[in-house]
Amino acid sequence: MNTFNYTLSTTQAASATISTLYQNLTGTNTVNFSLSSIDQTTSAVDKVIVTFYDDRELVFNRDLSSSTDAKSLSSTTFTQVVHSELINSCEKPVEILLHRDDGITDFYTIEFKMFKSILDDYVDINLIKTDFIDTDVSQDNILLTFEGDDPGLVGTNVLSTNQAEYFYFGSGTTATSSCSTEVGFEDEYDFVHQL
Repeated sequence: MNTFNYTLSTTQAASATISTLYQNLTGTNTVNFSLSSIDQTTSAVDKVIVTFYDDRELVFNRDLSSSTDAKSLSSTTFTQVVHSELINSCEKPVEILLHRDDGITDFYTIEFKMFKSILDDYVDINLIKTDFIDTDVSQDNILLTFEGDDPGLVGTNVLSTNQAEYFYFGSGTTATSSCSTEVGFEDEYDFVHQL
């Protein structure tokens, strides 16, 4: 799994700021967020509300009883694992509201554009089971089940032995992260994608 550090950098204005920031990432990433560069020169930030793409929220409040540290939210850090999807270049927004002491709220959206990983990103991919099956769409297929040691991926795919079509399925029923693997006989390529 990749690690990415993201520091939110802001500039305060006399009116509310609404801004969208963009960041491209490949594969599953642990994103470490930091608020160390938020501007608090005009007015201290009293409250930060972070809303992730899965509707999970984090709320951070400045200690208003402290008269010594008016900028206490500058040391705030938090972590979120951001997964890529089967669809390449899908967007995963993270919204950050900064409620200032002067009554103004600044709104920042960080659009993480997620791209699929390539097979070289994974340490060890093992074929753990094969089955010969027929589907409603095609006959004479091989069902392959893969498992990855790093970071514990499980995935299945169906290979047609008599045509160039590919049918792939993520293993959403497992407790681990799932992946979808596409292996082409005719194009001679391997592709692994982690959710």
